[in-house]
Amino acid sequence: MVKIVNSQTAKLAEAQKTIAEYKKKNAALQLQVSLLQKKSRPSSAQRTSVGSSTSSGDSYKSPHSEKSVCSAKTYDRPTRASATRAAETLKKTRPVEKAKRGEAHFGDETYVYVNERPMPTSVKYLPGFMQKTESSRAKEIYRAYQARLVVRKGNDSDDSDGRDWFPTTPRRDTTPSDTTASKDDAITPPAPSLRTCQELNLLVGESIKYLFPRGIVRICSDTGHKMLVNAHRIAQEAFHDACHRFWPRLWDQVQEGPHVVSLGRQEIASYVGDFGDRVDLSLCGSDHSTVYCSLQGLVPLRNRICHPETGTFQNVIAVDGHLRDVRYFLLALGDEERGKRVKSMLDDLRRLATESFEQISLFQHLAILPESQMDVPWELHHVKMFKALLYNDVECDWRGWDDEDKEKYVGLLDVARAWALENSPSLLHPVDIGW
Repeated sequence: MVKIVNSQTAKLAEAQKTIAEYKKKNAALQLQVSLLQKKSRPSSAQRTSVGSSTSSGDSYKSPHSEKSVCSAKTYDRPTRASATRAAETLKKTRPVEKAKRGEAHFGDETYVYVNERPMPTSVKYLPGFMQKTESSRAKEIYRAYQARLVVRKGNDSDDSDGRDWFPTTPRRDTTPSDTTASKDDAITPPAPSLRTCQELNLLVGESIKYLFPRGIVRICSDTGHKMLVNAHRIAQEAFHDACHRFWPRLWDQVQEGPHVVSLGRQEIASYVGDFGDRVDLSLCGSDHSTVYCSLQGLVPLRNRICHPETGTFQNVIAVDGHLRDVRYFLLALGDEERGKRVKSMLDDLRRLATESFEQISLFQHLAILPESQMDVPWELHHVKMFKALLYNDVECDWRGWDDEDKEKYVGLLDVARAWALENSPSLLHPVDIGW
């Protein structure tokens, strides 16, 4: 079988062999030169005789005019060790040109052999013990994050959206490729404006906390859980389609389907990179930092579903916040169809919260009657509302509440007191802790 040898590699090996031979010849010649220089120098006896024969009144007489002795004494001859030292000293004193490593040129790039591999000289390669570990990279990211926070706190302004420490949209090169084109051809239309954080917040709308403040109003836990699970599934589908449309570099990681999309913090960093520096997130039509912030806003939703807590799915403010984060993400991607689905879920949440509020308000007039008995089968989320109202009234004395917010729940508080008289009278008295 014929072995194919790269011509450039063979030439490079032959050149290196020739250079090594020339180095050996050069060292041998330098050794011979040093020996000849030692022999040509006058001995100490010759220097003494020349000095004594020179009188004080005579003019200067060159030592070359004296009769040179051809043979030197045995003790005056250089030994092998002294000749080797002289050759080494000569090498150090003379500027010896450093031999270049074997190089190969392909296009505009220059390659050298590193560990028997051609490596470009423009890239700096470090050995394994000098490379960064995962822990050191995480510390650098955290330090950069803290530095951006310090800069943000020092440069707060009225028009800041609180997310200016994230990377901005990468600058696009608008220089025309053909420099010989006319001025009319060089003029390009302006790029479409990207959607910003302020615009998306206006589209998402107000939070439900302005309608039912302080998180008092609750809904059925099963209904809230189903809403969040559906919203999480919609976010997975939207990210899956966005990778196919805008970010083909990420398609290999999610091409199995939306069910493999994980919206955890570390998983999002593996998709788009730390601070979203792996792909150009602005390709979907929104600002780079806006898209990255919307992705990070999905992390609490994923944590809420994977790690449920008691009372979370009943709290309308918590459920509304997660749904609004998903809608914000969909608007950042320009996915209007799925955005309408989440908008209908937000409307349903408001309707259910209003119904829960009104179901209790209907019994306000019955609750204020003396010795009234309400034989009503209250649901669990209604009971949670009663306990929350009584806790703020009896234990906290409405500390931190505005008069407007307190007035909104006056009717519900009457019903909660009537329920406590029949079911749990201890809730109507503060807890004595013995102080």
